[in-house]
Amino acid sequence: MESIALIACSRRKLAHRAKAQDLYQGERFRLACEFIERYEVDGAFVLSARYGLVGLNEVIQPYDTSLADMTTRERHEWARMISMDIIRKLPSGTHIIVLAEDLYAIPLRPYLLHAVYPLAGMNTEQQKAFLSS
Repeated sequence: MESIALIACSRRKLAHRAKAQDLYQGERFRLACEFIERYEVDGAFVLSARYGLVGLNEVIQPYDTSLADMTTRERHEWARMISMDIIRKLPSGTHIIVLAEDLYAIPLRPYLLHAVYPLAGMNTEQQKAFLSS
Protein backbone atom coordinates (compact mmCIF):
# COMPACT_ATOMS: atom_id res chain seq x y z
CA MET A 1 0.00 0.00 0.00
CA GLU A 2 1.29 3.42 -0.94
CA SER A 3 1.99 5.91 1.88
CA ILE A 4 1.67 9.67 1.44
CA ALA A 5 2.55 12.41 3.91
CA LEU A 6 0.63 15.66 4.18
CA ILE A 7 2.96 18.35 5.51
CA ALA A 8 1.75 21.67 6.91
CA CYS A 9 3.04 24.74 5.11
CA SER A 10 5.10 27.27 7.03
CA ARG A 11 4.86 30.98 7.65
CA ARG A 12 8.50 31.51 6.58
CA LYS A 13 8.83 31.44 2.80
CA LEU A 14 11.16 32.59 0.07
CA ALA A 15 10.26 36.00 -1.38
CA HIS A 16 9.86 34.64 -4.94
CA ARG A 17 8.00 31.84 -6.69
CA ALA A 18 9.57 28.42 -6.30
CA LYS A 19 8.81 24.73 -6.02
CA ALA A 20 6.83 24.10 -2.85
CA GLN A 21 9.64 22.00 -1.37
CA ASP A 22 11.96 25.01 -1.71
CA LEU A 23 9.48 27.82 -1.01
CA TYR A 24 8.69 26.87 2.58
CA GLN A 25 11.54 27.72 4.95
CA GLY A 26 10.08 26.90 8.38
CA GLU A 27 11.99 24.52 10.64
CA ARG A 28 9.07 22.11 11.12
CA PHE A 29 8.51 21.96 7.37
CA ARG A 30 12.19 21.11 6.79
CA LEU A 31 12.13 18.50 9.58
CA ALA A 32 8.99 16.92 8.11
CA CYS A 33 10.67 16.67 4.68
CA GLU A 34 13.69 15.01 6.27
CA PHE A 35 11.38 12.67 8.24
CA ILE A 36 9.64 11.40 5.11
CA GLU A 37 13.00 10.79 3.42
CA ARG A 38 14.30 8.82 6.45
CA TYR A 39 11.17 6.68 6.65
CA GLU A 40 10.88 6.23 2.88
CA VAL A 41 7.35 7.57 2.56
CA ASP A 42 6.24 7.14 -1.06
CA GLY A 43 5.28 10.76 -1.63
CA ALA A 44 4.12 13.99 -0.04
CA PHE A 45 1.93 17.01 -0.50
CA VAL A 46 1.92 20.35 1.27
CA LEU A 47 -1.19 21.49 3.12
CA SER A 48 -1.20 25.10 1.97
CA ALA A 49 -3.54 27.57 3.62
CA ARG A 50 -3.70 29.46 0.31
CA TYR A 51 -3.46 26.83 -2.43
CA GLY A 52 -4.83 23.70 -0.73
CA LEU A 53 -3.10 20.42 -1.58
CA VAL A 54 0.20 21.22 -3.32
CA GLY A 55 2.75 18.79 -4.77
CA LEU A 56 6.32 19.28 -3.57
CA ASN A 57 7.49 20.02 -7.13
CA GLU A 58 4.63 22.40 -7.90
CA VAL A 59 5.81 25.97 -8.48
CA ILE A 60 3.80 28.50 -6.49
CA GLN A 61 3.98 32.15 -5.45
CA PRO A 62 4.73 33.13 -1.85
CA TYR A 63 1.72 34.28 0.13
CA ASP A 64 0.69 35.46 3.57
CA THR A 65 -2.36 33.35 4.40
CA SER A 66 -2.70 31.21 7.52
CA LEU A 67 -5.39 28.93 8.89
CA ALA A 68 -4.91 30.89 12.14
CA ASP A 69 -6.54 33.88 10.39
CA MET A 70 -9.55 31.83 9.23
CA THR A 71 -12.83 31.22 11.01
CA THR A 72 -13.73 27.69 12.07
CA ARG A 73 -16.13 27.50 9.15
CA GLU A 74 -13.42 28.61 6.68
CA ARG A 75 -10.99 26.01 8.10
CA HIS A 76 -13.58 23.26 7.65
CA GLU A 77 -14.24 24.39 4.07
CA TRP A 78 -10.47 24.32 3.47
CA ALA A 79 -10.36 20.76 4.87
CA ARG A 80 -13.27 19.68 2.67
CA MET A 81 -11.43 21.06 -0.37
CA ILE A 82 -8.26 19.17 0.66
CA SER A 83 -10.22 15.92 1.03
CA MET A 84 -11.76 16.35 -2.44
CA ASP A 85 -8.27 16.91 -3.90
CA ILE A 86 -7.04 13.74 -2.17
CA ILE A 87 -9.89 11.73 -3.67
CA ARG A 88 -8.95 13.05 -7.15
CA LYS A 89 -5.18 12.66 -6.80
CA LEU A 90 -4.60 9.53 -4.72
CA PRO A 91 -5.62 5.90 -5.21
CA SER A 92 -8.21 4.50 -2.83
CA GLY A 93 -6.57 2.85 0.19
CA THR A 94 -3.52 5.14 0.25
CA HIS A 95 -2.02 5.29 3.74
CA ILE A 96 -2.05 8.98 4.75
CA ILE A 97 0.26 10.43 7.40
CA VAL A 98 -0.63 13.97 8.47
CA LEU A 99 2.53 15.77 9.61
CA ALA A 100 0.80 18.92 10.75
CA GLU A 101 0.02 20.73 13.97
CA ASP A 102 -3.50 20.61 15.37
CA LEU A 103 -4.52 23.85 13.65
CA TYR A 104 -4.21 22.02 10.32
CA ALA A 105 -4.95 18.46 11.45
CA ILE A 106 -8.17 18.95 13.45
CA PRO A 107 -10.26 20.28 10.53
CA LEU A 108 -9.06 17.33 8.40
CA ARG A 109 -10.08 14.60 10.86
CA PRO A 110 -13.77 14.39 9.85
CA TYR A 111 -12.72 13.97 6.21
CA LEU A 112 -9.62 11.79 6.62
CA LEU A 113 -10.86 9.24 9.11
CA HIS A 114 -8.23 6.61 8.35
CA ALA A 115 -5.24 8.96 8.32
CA VAL A 116 -2.55 8.81 10.99
CA TYR A 117 -1.90 11.99 12.99
CA PRO A 118 1.43 11.44 14.82
CA LEU A 119 1.80 15.10 15.90
CA ALA A 120 -1.66 15.32 17.50
CA GLY A 121 -1.68 17.18 20.80
CA MET A 122 2.05 17.95 20.73
CA ASN A 123 3.50 21.38 21.31
CA THR A 124 6.02 22.82 18.85
CA GLU A 125 9.11 21.46 20.63
CA GLN A 126 7.58 17.97 20.91
CA GLN A 127 6.72 18.05 17.21
CA LYS A 128 10.30 19.00 16.31
CA ALA A 129 11.67 16.22 18.52
CA PHE A 130 9.34 13.65 16.94
CA LEU A 131 10.20 14.74 13.41
CA SER A 132 13.92 14.61 14.26
CA SER A 133 13.74 11.03 15.60
